[in-house]
Amino acid sequence: MSAPDFANILFAGPCNRRCTYCIGKQLPERVNRRNLEEFPPRNLDAFVAQVNALGIRQIVFTGTVTDPQLYRHELALLALLRARITSGAEYALHTNGALALAKLEA
Repeated sequence: MSAPDFANILFAGPCNRRCTYCIGKQLPERVNRRNLEEFPPRNLDAFVAQVNALGIRQIVFTGTVTDPQLYRHELALLALLRARITSGAEYALHTNGALALAKLEA
């Protein structure tokens, strides 16, 4: 069995857009628990351990019903992951783009 190509960090909460095609709106409410204010995110230690154990090479910040760039601790989380992930992973962002220019540094 090969290792996964990527691992997602999912964010949920209010969004800055009202996309009619939002796939997150089709998910049960229990998987859309708001976490835009939480630092570190729940279960981060287990996530880091799995990424390192499996040698996952890409970590994706994404959302279920929100834009991940609404996460209040984006830079701090990125710094923490870069310090703890040993697989040499790259980081990707799946965003609706509304905040992309304003948060270009992140």
